[in-house]
Amino acid sequence: MLSRQLSTFPYIYTMAREAYDTGISICRPLYYDFPETEEAYSYEGEYMFGNDILVAPITEAAVNGVSTKQIWFPVGKWWSAATNELIEGPCVRKMSFTQEQIPYFFKQGAMIPFNPESVKNVTEHPDDLIINVVAGANGETSLYEDNGNNADYDKNYAVTKLVSTSNGTEDEYVIEPRVATGKVSGLKDSRAYTFKIYNCNAPESISISGNAVSADKYEYDAKSKTLTLRVASTNCNNELRIKVKQQSSAVANVIADNGYSFKYNSDTECVEASFGKKLDSVDLSLCNLTGQMFANYRYSNVDAICENISELPEQFYLCRIVTGNSAISTKFVK
Repeated sequence: MLSRQLSTFPYIYTMAREAYDTGISICRPLYYDFPETEEAYSYEGEYMFGNDILVAPITEAAVNGVSTKQIWFPVGKWWSAATNELIEGPCVRKMSFTQEQIPYFFKQGAMIPFNPESVKNVTEHPDDLIINVVAGANGETSLYEDNGNNADYDKNYAVTKLVSTSNGTEDEYVIEPRVATGKVSGLKDSRAYTFKIYNCNAPESISISGNAVSADKYEYDAKSKTLTLRVASTNCNNELRIKVKQQSSAVANVIADNGYSFKYNSDTECVEASFGKKLDSVDLSLCNLTGQMFANYRYSNVDAICENISELPEQFYLCRIVTGNSAISTKFVK
């Protein structure tokens, strides 16, 4: 437990500074962030941990080593660190976890700084940081740093802005130059980074500050859809810009309300969806970013669909399925 707290400390410390500045606590009920949604009040066992992590703690005994929990996901898309899947809200999911798994979820687009396992105390300023990011959306956060044991932290500190952007075909991650307020001592002049990029297809190309990265310099795990990229030590006063172009969509299989799954399979060029039960009617539509409709399909009495779209032009698509009162959507590049 202590090692986990130490690993998350850069994120916790940053959120603690925000709590100091705003009066809003790190751990907060969901209705702070989603005040107009009824579920934010009724799902009292869940909470936001800072701005970018949703937590749904297990509070009941496990059965045969597995705990099952009904979890509400607010609007947006959330990466399950335990099950390696992207979940689109708003929806309610019944999920199972082993005793080794913790039900927490990263907000898509967030860039969340962690310490490496080598860190042994909270005042340590490591030579490298882990940046957790969920590909496929825009996001912005920051890294707060100070001396670590100074009483004048309100006047002497530094902030590094972290920005994530995605256009559907390419994701860009920017670590902006560190900005100091007052006199800050004890910080590293430079540091290395390990980017853990989730919800990521195999990369077609990667560049770091304009320089191409060869395939032997990164690792990709297709099962968990995770790209691990190590960046050499960089001066903290300089901008670091990473671009990742993926072989296909930056969006993983989307799991929506009622457990429906929905994805584009680039290998077969098919839009695939499964519903787990027979549905009287299903509508599938595809349009581009300007709203131009390219295809519209209707199905009756189906529990799954597989629509080949190989004849459609290669471009970025917005794809939507409507089933009665439910609608789920995703985006992909063909």
